[in-house]
Amino acid sequence: MRIAVCGLLMAALVQQATAADAPFPILRGTQTYEVGPPAYFRWEGVYGGVQAGAGTSNMNFSEAPNAIIAHALRQSTLEGEFNVSQWPVLSSVDTRAASVGGFIGYNTQFEDVVLGIEGNYNRTSLTARQADSLVRVVTTADGVQYDTLVNASASMHIQDYATLRARAGWAAGRFLPYAMMGFAFGMADLQRTAFVDAIVQPPAVPPNPPPPPFMIGPWGATESKKAFIYGYSAGGGLDIALTSRIFLRGEYEYVKFSPVMGIRANLQAARVGAGVKF
Repeated sequence: MRIAVCGLLMAALVQQATAADAPFPILRGTQTYEVGPPAYFRWEGVYGGVQAGAGTSNMNFSEAPNAIIAHALRQSTLEGEFNVSQWPVLSSVDTRAASVGGFIGYNTQFEDVVLGIEGNYNRTSLTARQADSLVRVVTTADGVQYDTLVNASASMHIQDYATLRARAGWAAGRFLPYAMMGFAFGMADLQRTAFVDAIVQPPAVPPNPPPPPFMIGPWGATESKKAFIYGYSAGGGLDIALTSRIFLRGEYEYVKFSPVMGIRANLQAARVGAGVKF
């Protein structure tokens, strides 16, 4: 019996000594080790920066002459029977230009989720112009023939625009991919012209020969103005932190403006920039 008890005591002492010499910690009693929360790069706070890029714009002039022609021919047989104001004289034009600008914003951060608001300004020179004409021969219900000529032109110049947008991003280490959506507004120089001429050929009235044709018109006008334009923007990008305060940026943005004077415009821009967190 004594030999058995001594053997158990010796085994317990050997096990305790082995545990003390082990290279890794052993949990004893109620001792616990808590794992700390993951560390995220902090994007929170006010920031600002500069940027440069290039953009392309589609300016649609197909509806620009409509209002002028509809008003000029509002009491005429031409408009009443043939809707001359809806004839497709003009179409759309693509243009592109470089841009420079800046941005300022504020981020708030919840672990790896970053939400913010940002103002973005761009100076550019997007300009497009189109001029064309359309000839159609139409005959009214009472037999009068009109050889109708429509001349139209339109132009648009966007010199600068800005966006106010909300951002949502994911903090992946020093990378912040983000999506954005907001309002867009700017100033544009607009011009449109439309004139309608017609050669009238009256019908013959037997037994009398038809009278000689005669010309009427032109009807129309020219309009130009500097206008405030507005719409919405959407896009996405990537911020890359170089230090705790300095970051680089690359982004894509789509902007669509509401029609003004019958002219519709949208633009797509790609930009790179550098910013500082304050």
